[in-house]
Amino acid sequence: MSIPSQRITGSRRDFLRRGAGLGAAGLALSAVGPAGLPLAAATGSARKLLVIFQRGGNDGINTVIPRGDRDYNQVNRPALFVPENLAIDLGNGFAQFHPRMQPVMEIFDRQDLTGRPGPGNLAILHRVGYANQWRSHRESQRVWEEGGWGSGLMPRGMFRRFLAGRAGQGAVRCPEAALGTMENFRRAAVEAGEDSSEGGGAYPQTPFGERLHQAALWLKRTSSQIAQVDQQGWDTHAGQGWVNGPHGDLLAELAQGIRALHRQFQREWNDLLIVTMTEFGRSSRENGSRGTDHGEAGVMLVAGGAVRGGVYNCDASAWKAGDLFSLRGRHLARRTDFRAVFGEIFTRHFGDSPERLSQIMPGYTEAAEQCPDDFARLGFLG
Repeated sequence: MSIPSQRITGSRRDFLRRGAGLGAAGLALSAVGPAGLPLAAATGSARKLLVIFQRGGNDGINTVIPRGDRDYNQVNRPALFVPENLAIDLGNGFAQFHPRMQPVMEIFDRQDLTGRPGPGNLAILHRVGYANQWRSHRESQRVWEEGGWGSGLMPRGMFRRFLAGRAGQGAVRCPEAALGTMENFRRAAVEAGEDSSEGGGAYPQTPFGERLHQAALWLKRTSSQIAQVDQQGWDTHAGQGWVNGPHGDLLAELAQGIRALHRQFQREWNDLLIVTMTEFGRSSRENGSRGTDHGEAGVMLVAGGAVRGGVYNCDASAWKAGDLFSLRGRHLARRTDFRAVFGEIFTRHFGDSPERLSQIMPGYTEAAEQCPDDFARLGFLG
């Protein structure tokens, strides 16, 4: 998909100079506001993180199906239920993928997981959430973006605080002129010509696919370390649809995008992490509008060369009878706090100090002390 040249300012030399300047500045990132502008940041390390925020609350129960739970059935989900013979086996005798997630099996497959050759670099994390879960989109998205609660936190957002601390304990300024914005992502796409040698042909031909491709080019061509891209449309209260319905279409778009990233970052695969997050899961029982309502625990996906692939928190040992309705008789309760997931990413992927986690994610230490089981390390990174 071509991008109108009039939307791009500056020459190729300007773009490359700005990219180099980001590394010299030590820290550069964009605001992530209501419009869902991507976030980009740089500190000079080779390690990269690309975050996909599924805005609206993804139905994790139909994304990663707990087939071993008898409560996942046509009585509780008459219009949404995916039969076992259509879903994708994940190799543990309990969990299955929604059939539209097939593209990411290229990353998940490994001989001891599925009996098929592959890198085994996709971790599927089920039942992720946080205590006293908000079921408001705005409030819960803010908790995820901030890495906890608090007002007046500076810089805003856990990724900003993480990078600010690494770039001289917050002493490095972040001039507006060096911010990585959507325009920067577009510049990267224009520099690459949008040709298939840069992975363009593999991305979904949608606005989300275009943004994801542009963010990928930005990460590859500059010293930026973190990029965030939003995927909208996950608030499926009505008409969620069966396998080929709206929810399935979103899953297919997501899976194709992650597969495209895997193919484009082959040389950098060991230094890249791709992480999905969503503000909450959906209700365990289908509603009267053939959709699902705001729920509790959801699903995260983590892919990258250092990832220990497999299914976490969704097997016979971790999932007991009745767990599908384990919270208020309506929702799936969490087993892992999302901050523990990002704690593992900050320390294991980026090599940051565990002592800094409370600075990055406010209240981390207190929350871990109150709910130690929620913060047990999953071990999805090697």
